[in-house]
Amino acid sequence: PLHPLAPDLAASLPSTAGAGGIATQAPRPAPAAPAPLSAGCLMPPPLLTLRTRMAGHRGMIRAVDFTIDSQWIISGSEDRTVRLWGTTSRESHGVVAELDDWVSTVRACPTGRLAAIGSNDKTVRLLDLETREIVITKRCSTPVGSVAWSPEGQWLAGGFLDGRIVCFDIEGNEVHRATIGHDSIRSLVASPGGDRLAFGTASDPHIHLWDMVGWCDCGHIEGSGGNLRSLAWSADGAWIATTSTDRSIRVWSVADACEVVRLEGHQGRVNTVAFHPFGPFLASGGADKSIRLWDVGSGRCVQTLSVHDGEVLALAWSQNGRLLASGSQDEQVGLFDAAS
Repeated sequence: PLHPLAPDLAASLPSTAGAGGIATQAPRPAPAAPAPLSAGCLMPPPLLTLRTRMAGHRGMIRAVDFTIDSQWIISGSEDRTVRLWGTTSRESHGVVAELDDWVSTVRACPTGRLAAIGSNDKTVRLLDLETREIVITKRCSTPVGSVAWSPEGQWLAGGFLDGRIVCFDIEGNEVHRATIGHDSIRSLVASPGGDRLAFGTASDPHIHLWDMVGWCDCGHIEGSGGNLRSLAWSADGAWIATTSTDRSIRVWSVADACEVVRLEGHQGRVNTVAFHPFGPFLASGGADKSIRLWDVGSGRCVQTLSVHDGEVLALAWSQNGRLLASGSQDEQVGLFDAAS
């Protein structure tokens, strides 16, 4: 039988909050395409205001994400725990998972109720956000570098430190597997349409593209100035942003497989990038402890915030685009309002 949280059932549920306060609903349609790069920004940038910094972890925070209803932040830390934080209450609502090693990635499922947790303890776990229990634990042969859900929540892809990509269904069954090489895969994202994956490896400067339908290599985008640290796919699927060991952010045209703009301003390596869900804007966090907001169309940095006392390691926008979360080396989760 299907797992009770399988997408065909979850998609039929109304948008209501259960006992744990987590809304479950069908994924929203893809947002409208942002303005072309050459046209510049046709909408005002969502300028950020710090709402609060939340403390509770006892180790640097390597991963953050929002639940689909934007009411909760999920964070994963080197203290081997996953926590939930209320965006309204602005406080920790406790540890929802304890692992055997540090947490490398957390990703909320687009159907709302599940979150995937990847860890250095060689597991992929599925957390039921309503009951706050681990419902599936998949033990793997090597640590997990990154995970990515399909837009409909029908599958979950994992990138591993032995150079493998593995695709799981909603019940945790392995559907596909491929060995890309011997380089560890630390950043992996799904296209908005769910038909492709983009990923980077520890030493290869290329952006690799993987066809999820045919389960095969579908090309790569040349060069990024060093090994890739973070990837983000724009909401319309047209661009991929990358960071590497240099101080720049590069934005690439997926269709033309070429660099279209380079964003420079960080005073150290850039650890993480996240595209806004409704416009040509990009948030970045770096070793210089700053968070920067970029207008990708014009190539301008429109805002710089220095609110953390350590490197910024993780960023995520809420699905409604009104909030930004950050995770830092200073063991705190930042919550920002985004107003245009």
